[in-house]
Amino acid sequence: DGGGVGPRQYDAVVIGPGPGTPECADDAGVVVELLRRAVDVPILGVCFGHQALGAAHGARVVRAPEPCHGRISPVHHAGTGIFAGLPDGFAAVRYHSLVVDESTLPACLRVTARTAAPGSGSETLIMAMEHTSRPHFGVQFHPESVATEFGEAMFANFCAFACRHLRLTASARGADPRDAWRTASASPLGSPAGGAPLKRPRQEEDDAKGSAGAGAGGGSASAPAPESAP
Repeated sequence: DGGGVGPRQYDAVVIGPGPGTPECADDAGVVVELLRRAVDVPILGVCFGHQALGAAHGARVVRAPEPCHGRISPVHHAGTGIFAGLPDGFAAVRYHSLVVDESTLPACLRVTARTAAPGSGSETLIMAMEHTSRPHFGVQFHPESVATEFGEAMFANFCAFACRHLRLTASARGADPRDAWRTASASPLGSPAGGAPLKRPRQEEDDAKGSAGAGAGGGSASAPAPESAP
């Protein structure tokens, strides 16, 4: 409904699966606009989120050759990005009836994984893609499913990338990497309730430890050092 928060208030965003098509505004909500505007925010789109990544840049989302609900398919990938270190042809759960039409894919989107189209000897369907200049990734399958192999590794790769990206962009702005997530978008999609800045659980813990240290020692507590980049 547009009542979210500015994308720059997050370290990263995962756009999950859902019904409908991202080509329908009522189905997509703010998702497509988020993908267009959140230029520097790492985003991982899963299923619907993957299709929204294509739609945000002008690709068509069309009916798949046949519905594929709860099926397991081999995924053949380039070994880069979220697939770094993973074996080719791992099994993944698919649950979709729409796909991104590769023939309409713009130059800014690069296919990173495919699977064979049903009943075809050579045709393939896009199973993953990434933006060529933005930290945006999409997977058509479901890495969160217990039946998908290496799903946890894919999320770990994305999180590691997001951490590196956060530190690099914060450093480029001359900001403390630990505070980079606080910077709101200049043109936010909405505002958090009450207007208060959102805090991650870890930041709340750090604040609590700092306050406790200051009270116990009678002096000011120094902030914890940033973690090393993964």
